[in-house]
Amino acid sequence: MNELDLLIENYFTESFETSDLFRLVEQVMEEQKDFSFPTQQVVSLMRTRFGDDTISFAFETSDLFRLVEQVMGEELYYKDKQGELKGPISDVNKVANDIIKFVKRSFPENYRDADLKLKRGARVLIFTNFGNLSTRDDVIRKLATAGFLSEPEVKRSKMYHRATTNFVDITPSGKQIPIVVQFDQGGGPAAAGGSYEQEMEDLMNNEFQKQQKPYVAAKQGGSTANPDIVVQRDGEDFVKIESKTAIGADFGQFKIERGDDNLFTQISQTNSPELVNLFGDIKETIDKTCPVNYDPEKSGDLTKFDIKDLAERVERYYQEKGVDYIVVDDMIYLSSDKPTNLGKKGVKRFKDAAEGGFVRTRVKCHGKSYSTTVAMKFTGIETSAKYYDPEAVLLSIYFHTSQKISLRCALHS
Repeated sequence: MNELDLLIENYFTESFETSDLFRLVEQVMEEQKDFSFPTQQVVSLMRTRFGDDTISFAFETSDLFRLVEQVMGEELYYKDKQGELKGPISDVNKVANDIIKFVKRSFPENYRDADLKLKRGARVLIFTNFGNLSTRDDVIRKLATAGFLSEPEVKRSKMYHRATTNFVDITPSGKQIPIVVQFDQGGGPAAAGGSYEQEMEDLMNNEFQKQQKPYVAAKQGGSTANPDIVVQRDGEDFVKIESKTAIGADFGQFKIERGDDNLFTQISQTNSPELVNLFGDIKETIDKTCPVNYDPEKSGDLTKFDIKDLAERVERYYQEKGVDYIVVDDMIYLSSDKPTNLGKKGVKRFKDAAEGGFVRTRVKCHGKSYSTTVAMKFTGIETSAKYYDPEAVLLSIYFHTSQKISLRCALHS
């Protein structure tokens, strides 16, 4: 499918004729023995490419040629403030290069020496190496204020990473489809404040100041025994927070080691009763399912299996640390019985919202050494209120009470 992905998503190249595209399609089909047209993949790509969910799965090879002709008939233009179209522009790569040059000129303090690149895209141009989210948010806000971008989209913590440009793609039927840009972090400038913890600290302190509340949020360091953020009131710890950017993160993990008898023992987090109990419950399964021989110089998964009550186990694990909440991608979840009246504010219980709990055993290569870890993970989670929602928890309900509440959200590494 790599060649077909290329045909559909990256159709703009210099000196590339329609006939060349037809020949490439035919070549791809002829080179694959017993070629079966990948209808589902192509239709999914076309639905994304054209923003049309009605494209049918009754899709044949001839339809691809017709769509190729349609794509090649499209043209890019720039729409000025008066709504007049300037162009046509030769291809999307020129648009991408112009955007990169403009950003570098406009923000030399951030991007003068940065290797800004277009990763992929036709109508959604995805760039990389734009640095931490705080920097990307600042760039998008300034470009929007200047009229170069509009309709910015929030990634997390009320900060933007995507917006609509003034470029439009005009189809043969005359329909104008705006070009969207997305700035990803990549390996670009890593200014201070790039972590999720810093994003949360900045947002919370800004809100505290706006609401004139006597709280200070401070990012903490390093050890897994410490939270990522501590909110203090009158010099005392009031709320403890750890941050997770995605449900795909580990909800607690520990190391295991295989002995001479080919059986595993737990060698870290042995001070956690919940994780010790978990290992005791899954040890036999791990001993039986983990390969006896695996390459320690190559990181990778060893085994996975479902745990039905994993969400309850995770809650108990975090309760060992005095935690009453878990935050996932800005969404806050109740993980103990202490706080009350939160359901009315849209805050869900973690054990009811988390879905598809499973345990993953994985080998990690560290150069000359390696480790084997067991992690608690989930495949999905229901939406809940945002941690910064004034009607939820942090900013207006519990911060003005005398009740001390611990909050934890695990960081996605």
